[in-house]
Amino acid sequence: MDNLAQFFLNRSKFYSKRTAYEEFKKENYISYSYRRVRREVLAFAGYLKKRGFNRDSRLGILAKNSIYWPIAYYTGQVLGIPVVPLDPLLAPRDNIHFLRHAGADILFTDSDIFQQMDLEIAPNLNIKEVILSNGKVYEQKGVSSIENIIKDNSAAPPAAVTKELEIKRDDPALIIYTSGTTGSPKGVVLSHGNILHQVDAIPRIIEFKEDDVFIGILPLFHMFPSTTSMLAPFNSGSKVVFLNSLKATNIVKVMKEKKVTIMIGVPALFESLKRAIERNIGNASIFKRAFINTSRGISKVASAINIGSPALLFKSLKNKAGMKKLRLMVSGGAPLMPRTGEFFRMLGIEFIQGYGLTETSPVLTVNYRTGAGLESVGRPLEGVDIRLKDKNKEGIGKIEVKGENVMKGYYDNTAATEKVMDGQWFKTGDMGYVDQKGCLYIKGRNKNIIVSSAGKNIYPEEIEELIQQSSYILEIMVYGRRISPENPAEKVGAFIYPDYNMLDIYFKRNKIEETSDNIKKTIKKEVKKYTKDLPAYKKIKNIKIQSEEFQKTTTRKIKRYLYTNSE
Repeated sequence: MDNLAQFFLNRSKFYSKRTAYEEFKKENYISYSYRRVRREVLAFAGYLKKRGFNRDSRLGILAKNSIYWPIAYYTGQVLGIPVVPLDPLLAPRDNIHFLRHAGADILFTDSDIFQQMDLEIAPNLNIKEVILSNGKVYEQKGVSSIENIIKDNSAAPPAAVTKELEIKRDDPALIIYTSGTTGSPKGVVLSHGNILHQVDAIPRIIEFKEDDVFIGILPLFHMFPSTTSMLAPFNSGSKVVFLNSLKATNIVKVMKEKKVTIMIGVPALFESLKRAIERNIGNASIFKRAFINTSRGISKVASAINIGSPALLFKSLKNKAGMKKLRLMVSGGAPLMPRTGEFFRMLGIEFIQGYGLTETSPVLTVNYRTGAGLESVGRPLEGVDIRLKDKNKEGIGKIEVKGENVMKGYYDNTAATEKVMDGQWFKTGDMGYVDQKGCLYIKGRNKNIIVSSAGKNIYPEEIEELIQQSSYILEIMVYGRRISPENPAEKVGAFIYPDYNMLDIYFKRNKIEETSDNIKKTIKKEVKKYTKDLPAYKKIKNIKIQSEEFQKTTTRKIKRYLYTNSE
């Protein structure tokens, strides 16, 4: 296949009788077959073509997950119109800036988001058509609803829609604005070939089946879920169930009722789920220690709390969390704490992680049955080459990659593109090493490295992973703090957001007054406990307690620049 239009038309015809999507909405499910998705995409595409939109257009998608999100996405691809996925949680002014920068002239959005945007008074914005995914249609020129469009327009024949388009593999398919942790979003241009590389390469490592059921939790505007929770299931004839609410009770309900087999998530989601399961046992501290010990330790604790054998314990836990049919969890988008994946593996769920970036469409490596532990992000996908530049004596170097999945560049930003490209090699900005099995290990971001007074490199992520083993710490950001204005060497500091619920339990149980001083004292004790084996130059010298959680990117990575700049 040369383009995503061919991919969509091929898969939607081949799996026409199967269910493609379901949406859990107001306690009910809306169901769409592959045939119906195909019909509505062709109706929508025919409408846009009649309205005069063409390959010079740009289709912005600013909407929450729903069945209509992939319909809008595939409509753009069928017409050869680059799609601009946007984050509904960003401020309207930011999304207006991205729409303006990308040159979008079509906007697919939700009615509540549209109400907040004031598009008519936004300067230099070229939106000619707004299509609402839901709710009322405003009496305004150029505003319509997708439901009315599909109702009033029959599905155009595929040949009529794609006639004379000749969409090439190298043509742009997406412009995705990276949320980034550096504070300067850029529009990543991904081609049809970039994305098709992922569609072809991922199934060669991970097997998705026709009878698999995915739960669509992560927002589709991000590249990781759009590839793994939208394109991959469509390629295999699987079903995706979308939720318009992320309440834990709704997630469990959907997983039970729809017999979900695959969950795609970011580490923060899996860590939250892990904590919730532990707390529901009745004695979180004992149970948590059991799960990070050996199987023998688990058996002892299971007997001690009179739950029965570990096998029965795991089955009970899985069923209670709606995971009875769950066979696979896939983590990506941010670094994973190995103990999180190990927890779910102990429950009998295959847990894997991958590594990639928006600029690489996004998947570069997958740790799937490689024999390496969850500390590794695995081996490269077929067609991906990795090299390490400027390696130190431990073999750690700057990770650079090349392959058909590497972006075309940053939209209308040649300087930024040249900064991250060395010929065909993309500079990921990450540091890592490769073991004898060819598996990659990420040490951290190059820009986050702390340099001690002795010139030693300190990787904040390594220290964060140790400290996050504490039951009393939810989030941590380790950073380098200059020793003095005259001395560029750094000492290690940390911002910590405690788990205040766990601290409440601890203080009540031990009859300790819950004061700021006692909170800090407890956190310092935990930090000391989990970093006791670190060399002196890696130990944390300064701790600041956060009263609220850190601001994060859409993949739940801390926006470090907001905190390091405040020092």
